[in-house]
Amino acid sequence: WLGCAEETPADSDPCAGAPTWDGWANGFFVSYCDACHAPTAPDRHGAPENVSFEDEAAASALAGAIRTSVIDDATMPPAGGVFDDDLERLGEWLDCSD
Repeated sequence: WLGCAEETPADSDPCAGAPTWDGWANGFFVSYCDACHAPTAPDRHGAPENVSFEDEAAASALAGAIRTSVIDDATMPPAGGVFDDDLERLGEWLDCSD
């Protein structure tokens, strides 16, 4: 009987509505990270050369390190200042970016 078939709700995807690179994450990295982590940054302030967020693929490849540094340990950015709602959205983007 058709009435017994379970339907998957449209909002069952945990990444539905999550921030996207173009819609949010790129702006986050430009605002909070690129002063030191952009490949073209004039002074990287000691940031490792291999840690750059020039595009979605580069940032996604470092998702684990980003989560640890920014969300878990709060050591990045060094001066702090990341708003709580930005941290929450970053976590959502990291969860859904792969």
